[in-house]
Amino acid sequence: MIGAGLAAFAAVELVPRVADAASLKPTFALDPTGNGRCGTDTCAHCRACRGHGANKLFLDKETADKLRAHKGCSCTVTDGQQLSEAVWTKVFAGDVNIADRRDPATAALLRAEVERHSVPLVSGPLPILALVGGAAGILLVAARRHQEPPATT
Repeated sequence: MIGAGLAAFAAVELVPRVADAASLKPTFALDPTGNGRCGTDTCAHCRACRGHGANKLFLDKETADKLRAHKGCSCTVTDGQQLSEAVWTKVFAGDVNIADRRDPATAALLRAEVERHSVPLVSGPLPILALVGGAAGILLVAARRHQEPPATT
């Protein structure tokens, strides 16, 4: 009985969050360690690659490929931070195909986005109810097994 109530609560609480996650839009980034050449001592421009990779978000893979840190850059184009459509539209407003995380306005938008999509901790009476319900279920099963007569062969 308690388990069914918890399952219903979880379904009501978690479904909107799953639907919200489906509406996220992708961004792209450059990873200097993705292929083992850029970002290491073998790359003469590793500082540029690391800075570009840490600070830039791109609208699409093609833009990331075109706007590299330096000529001959061999960083890997990777998936960046996923953003809600509202924030994605603000970050890439107008003809902007690249965003810089160091820009105060962009940094504030991205910080708010991370906080918005953080996994909330379960608190209040729910964990206690789940623990008590689980313990009660285990005790009930143990008591029933103890009362059953031994099987004869």
